[in-house]
Amino acid sequence: MHKNIYIRFSAIFFFFFLSWAASYTLISIWMGQVLHLSGVKIGFLYSVNGIFTLLLQPLYGYFLDRLGMRKSILFFLSGILVLMGPFFIYIYGPLLQKNFPLGIILGGIFLSGSYLASMGAVESYIEKASRKYKFEYGHVRMWGSLGTAIAAFFAGSIFNR
Repeated sequence: MHKNIYIRFSAIFFFFFLSWAASYTLISIWMGQVLHLSGVKIGFLYSVNGIFTLLLQPLYGYFLDRLGMRKSILFFLSGILVLMGPFFIYIYGPLLQKNFPLGIILGGIFLSGSYLASMGAVESYIEKASRKYKFEYGHVRMWGSLGTAIAAFFAGSIFNR
């Protein structure tokens, strides 16, 4: 039972951080080379994302405290992450080119809600699970770091071609 739970939570960490790192390492390149945004706009966009992240983190904490160990937050995040690609292609990119202020606000909410603020929620949930099911949190967290490293490697390989 414990090995099965360890594998599941390791996979959650691995794929969550793999998807985050794969998209977030290339986002500024995409904005500069594909959307032709200036460095100032990209920097401003990152600042707005940081502000929204600070605003959304307490909401995730509140919901985690209310939900306890129910998997609702993980299903919610999975649903958002599935929508990440279509959001970038059909909403975020065109909106940043046509209506930059609206694009940064909508992008700040979506990116913060999907990756930036939710990282703490995923880590907190799995840390609680590690205490409940008695497995080593650090070992499970290592899979997230491995996912990040693999994504960075492939993103760098793709970019340097």
